[in-house]
Amino acid sequence: MRKIVLDTNCLLMSLPRISPYRKIWDDFLKGKLTLCVT
Repeated sequence: MRKIVLDTNCLLMSLPRISPYRKIWDDFLKGKLTLCVT
């Protein structure tokens, strides 16, 4: 499992289904990432 640090705006940008950053949220839901939010 990888740990990543995201700023709040980056986290919010990963939520929409059509976002190019959606993979971040999907990997978090699959347990591939541990989010460390600043």
